Amino acid sequence: MSNEQPCDIVIMGASGDLCKRKLIPALFSLYTRDMLPEDFRIFGFARSAMDNAQFRERSAQFLSCRYGDSPDSCDIKMSQFLNRCYYFSGQYDDVESFRQFNEFIDGSFSYFEFGH
Repeated sequence: MSNEQPCDIVIMGASGDLCKRKLIPALFSLYTRDMLPEDFRIFGFARSAMDNAQFRERSAQFLSCRYGDSPDSCDIKMSQFLNRCYYFSGQYDDVESFRQFNEFIDGSFSYFEFGH
């Protein structure tokens, strides 16, 4: 994957076990090894009521650095990664939920606000 192209990753069912135990940790592992684009965002969509902070806190419980990073470096990487994670609560069978989700994605921080 080119590290020059911005990338948005959308996870449907983001409040479930697959997301928190497998998908988010796998994406974090790619991030710690510089295998994601420099400018990426992760957007979770699910029915459960949750905000960005709760989604990040829940995701953080399953993250670990496995590739030789010091604890301080790992904490910094976790914080940087989690700050790129967003959550939207909506209904899968509701067109309006998906319209609002699209607006949520479009209205989120631009790639240039990550401080690179």
